[in-house]
Amino acid sequence: METLLEESTKDTKFIANPDGDGVLHPLREPADFAPVYGALEAIDLFKERIEGIVEGDYGDFMRRAQTYFLEMTEEIGPLEKALRPRLRWIEEYLQFLPNWDIDSTRARLLVDIDRLRAEAELDLSA
Repeated sequence: METLLEESTKDTKFIANPDGDGVLHPLREPADFAPVYGALEAIDLFKERIEGIVEGDYGDFMRRAQTYFLEMTEEIGPLEKALRPRLRWIEEYLQFLPNWDIDSTRARLLVDIDRLRAEAELDLSA
């Protein structure tokens, strides 16, 4: 019989038991079972999510995009320092200095996401 934690993390990218027996480690806390994404995957997921936002109101768009942005920055991890200038630029026009137009903001975000990914690839290859 599966535990609730095992059942809820089945078929996800969660950290498996280091002993290799195919189940989650019983001595680890649930917080230890964080999703395992790389920086590039987090950036790609952010791009997909931005493309998929269908809100008609800029405030709703901004809140959803900002939530996705914060989730991506958490997943980037150690690369965050190298990418900080681009991340701050995105956050500035997304949250603090909006132009109130969804289409132009989305287009600007997609360009900056591509630049962010290129910078992450350069930093990872160095």
